Parts: sequence; C-alpha cells; structure tokens
Amino acid sequence: MKITKTLMLPLLMLLSLVVPASCDTIYSTFGPGQTVGVGATFVTQTEFGAYQAVAAGFTPSDNYILTQIDLGLAFHGGNVAGDPTPYVDTATVELHSDIGGLPGDLIASWGVTGLPYRLDTFVPTVILPGAILVNKGQQYWIEVLPAAMDTYDQWDGGAIMCGACLVNSGDGSGWFPPTPSDFAPAFDVVGTPTPEPSTLALALFGFGLTGLMVWRRRRPSPVRR
Repeated sequence: MKITKTLMLPLLMLLSLVVPASCDTIYSTFGPGQTVGVGATFVTQTEFGAYQAVAAGFTPSDNYILTQIDLGLAFHGGNVAGDPTPYVDTATVELHSDIGGLPGDLIASWGVTGLPYRLDTFVPTVILPGAILVNKGQQYWIEVLPAAMDTYDQWDGGAIMCGACLVNSGDGSGWFPPTPSDFAPAFDVVGTPTPEPSTLALALFGFGLTGLMVWRRRRPSPVRR
C-alpha cells in the first residue's frame, strides 16, 4: 500500500501528458449552436445527367485523432420537371488528402441516409469516423457526393466563410469555385489532440522508470549471515 501511494502521483502526472482531457473543435463554419447560414449548394445526380459534388477544406492547427464530423446536409426532396424519379435522402461523405490545392487521395468514406428535409428543423448529420489521424498544417478535404442515380440533396451554407470550397460537375472539367465564389458549406470537425513525439517519449521513459522503482522495492533483500 505504501508503494502504491508513493507512485500514484507521478503515474497520474505521466498519464495527464499522454491522455487528452477532452475533444477540441478542429474547424467549424457553423454559427453558435451549430446554426447554418444563408444559401445552399446542391449535391445531385439524376438519370438525365445532372451531377454535382462539393468539397470543403480544413487545415488542423495541431495533430488530432478525428472523433466526429458534423455536416449541414439536407434532403432537397421531390423531383425536377420531366424526371419522374422520386429522389432519395442519401449521400456519400469522403475524407481526402490535399494534392496541389485540390482533393487528393481518399482516406475514408461513409454512407449517410435519412437526411432531414430542407424545410424541417435543421439537424446536423453526424459521422463518427473512427481512429483517423490528421496532421498539423496539412490541408484535408471533406467531399460530399451523390450516393445513387436518384440523389437530390443540398449542403447548407455556413455562418462563417471557409478558406476552401470547390464543386465538381462530373463532366471532366475538374474542380472549380462555387457560385457565389465565397460560398462556404456548413460543417465542423472534432478531434482529440495527440501528444507530441517528445512528450510521448518522456512519458514512456517515466513509465519505465516507475516500473524499475517498483521492481527494486519489491525485490527481496539479501539475507545476511
């Protein structure tokens, strides 16, 4: 018991260096209380060839493990003139690296369904991405694209303008700025900070030193003759 009490404080101090206390908002274009702004851009694909995907960029200020992504997505609903297909409330969300200021390699992908109708009370679409590391100072892209040939969704505008937003019409012309050019989709990215390598090394050294102290104290003393 005496050994346990003696080592408890340094152990707790070392754990505090390695285990983060809480999650941080890495980036957000939502207003207070996850409110959206004015305007929206479409995420569509129809049998008549209309297609549009949307990507929004963010750059972490530190190294993080992603824990949650919230998106201002909504189901536009109905169908357009001349198209008898009833549209569906699904979409595909992807996380990409950055290559030359554009969405690059695919990191992860999620399917979402049951999007709220655009005229109903806004509820953010929540994605729990799992253990995905994003690095300090590197740009990443969240892309929302049609999940099927009968997708007709929208990505509501944010309350804060983001630095990077692009759309893709799927016709081979690539990515280009939205209209208006200052449109920013509503989203946020939440994560848990990861310790710096030097901090982690110090913590591992401390754990090893603590283990050595326990071993030395528990080792039986030599019998004197």
